[in-house]
Amino acid sequence: VFALSAILVITFFSGCSQKADIVDYSNKENWAYYAQGEGKEADLFLICPTVDMGADGEFNMSMDDEETKANFLGALNMERGIYEESATMYAPYYRQMTFPVYSMSEEEMKPYLEIAYQDVAAAFEYYFDNCNNGRPIILAGFSQGSQLMLMLMEEYFDDAKYSDRLIAAYC
Repeated sequence: VFALSAILVITFFSGCSQKADIVDYSNKENWAYYAQGEGKEADLFLICPTVDMGADGEFNMSMDDEETKANFLGALNMERGIYEESATMYAPYYRQMTFPVYSMSEEEMKPYLEIAYQDVAAAFEYYFDNCNNGRPIILAGFSQGSQLMLMLMEEYFDDAKYSDRLIAAYC
């Protein structure tokens, strides 16, 4: 009975392993924008809106899906004009929730939102620790990006280490 239970537990958690995976944000391929427009006085940390329609039946975007990554970049490019003259831009690819997740209950949605947030938080930490160098920060997000930005602000920006650098947050 114990062996069967262990197999069932391993099988269950193997199916959920995507959450345990950590995206390596030291790899510039995991960024849609990485230091785009260097030399500006401020930085922009931009979080993309939902672009993955979930046509493949997934509930979080695959980091290997080049077609969706192209859509991701396209969505960001529509927003960049607002910021590119005044800020060096950083925008991570992340395993965003796919569109079908929005029809789920809040409880059903929670694990998929956590995966997306885990990535955004990891990207922000990498950016802050390795790229920011004391410059002022603008946060921006639209749709799912604004939801994740608010979560990021709630977790990090009570700390003066972060809040003292925040110029503005645009949801």
